[in-house]
Order: sequence, then structure tokens, then C-alpha cells
Amino acid sequence: MGTRCDQCKARFYNLTSGNPEGCQRCLCNMTGSTSQECDKTSGQCPCKNTITGRECERCDLGFHSLNSSGCQPCQCSRRGTRFGASDRCDPVSGQCQCKNYVAGYTCDRCKPGYHNLQQLNDNGCTVCHCDPEGTLGVCDDITGSCTCKRNVTGQFCDRCPAGFFNLSSSNPSGCQPCECFAKGTQGGERTPPDELACASSTGACLCESNVEGLKCDKCERKYFWNQAAQGCVLCR
Repeated sequence: MGTRCDQCKARFYNLTSGNPEGCQRCLCNMTGSTSQECDKTSGQCPCKNTITGRECERCDLGFHSLNSSGCQPCQCSRRGTRFGASDRCDPVSGQCQCKNYVAGYTCDRCKPGYHNLQQLNDNGCTVCHCDPEGTLGVCDDITGSCTCKRNVTGQFCDRCPAGFFNLSSSNPSGCQPCECFAKGTQGGERTPPDELACASSTGACLCESNVEGLKCDKCERKYFWNQAAQGCVLCR
């Protein structure tokens, strides 16, 4: 346009002799620009606040989800986001850049099996130490405390309580009961039957004198059970 054909029409830019059409179309993004009219030389479109790009086609650093009102600010957790990336979420989805052991859209929680999200921790969270054989699920993602199976004890759910043995991942209760015969087991008269301890691996109970058997339920050879004595006595 122009009396000397020396100007681009509205919504066109970059007048060039080698272009058969003379000028290029602006192509301003209708969602991100305030006008379809661009700079006559550079083609830069007038962008809405928080939007950038020559055609106003993308969100500024620290913003995401381009829409007719602009872009939304990133909401990344400083504790869980990679160093220097707390304001650099994905410009389309808004997903933040999480540290190794951190999860979530805003990197605000630990992955399963980790706990104690901290800004000064390069990995974000600390690995849990729960024994998988005695634990139900994973540790608490804040405190790191383990949830033990019914017959398991210990801070990390890693041992059987008194009266139980053989911690196993295949056992839904964790450990199996000793089932010691109280009258044949040392301390049986003073200890509740379900708390009588046995060897943690074999389940062997600690027998009284002249008593034998895994559960301390049999008299040794040459001895018999005497009801009155409540124990094994020598045969005569």
C-alpha cells in the first residue's frame, strides 16, 4: 500500500522485493495477542501479559496454560523442585521439574518409599528403611514411620515380638506364633502362653529340665509326665 507502494498493509510486515506478495502475513496468535496487527519490520505481535513469542504463541517463563486471559503462574514447591527450576514448569501442562525422589504436579510430595521432603536435600526426600518382609505398604511420606503387619514389631517392622518367629514376606501376618507348651517351657507359669519366646528362625522353645520337642511338649527318654508334679519325672 501507499502512493509509492512502500508500506505493508494492516496485518502484514517485512516488505521485501524478492517476495511476490511484497509483505508477509502477521499470523498473530488470536488467543495470546491483543491485536492482529504486528510490527511492520519485525513481525512482533502485541502480546497479552505473561505471554511471549513473536506471534504471542507461548507463555512467559514461570507461567503455563495459555488462554484468552493470559497464562497461569507456576505453583512449584521450592522444597521438591530441582535447584533453580521452581519457576520453570512446563509451559503447556504446568508440570514442575521434580527432584529424584519427589512426585506430584507441583513436586510437593515424596514418591512411595521415601519421606521427609526438604529443600536442602538434593534428592528432595529420604529413603524409607521399612523391612519389606514385615511392612504393610510403604512408610509415611512425612514421618517415615512404618506400618507393621499384625505380628511384627520394631521401628522398621523388622523383627518378631515375644511369642512369634519366622518373619516372612509371604506371611500376611509377618510372623507365626511360637505355640510353646507352657508347662514344659521355662518361665511358662509366669508368662502368658502367647508371649512365650522361641528361637527366631526355627521356632524352638526353651524347655524345662527333662522336656524336649520343638514346642517343649514331650518328656525326654526315660521320663514321663507327672500330673501331680506338673512336669517330667524319671521312670521307676
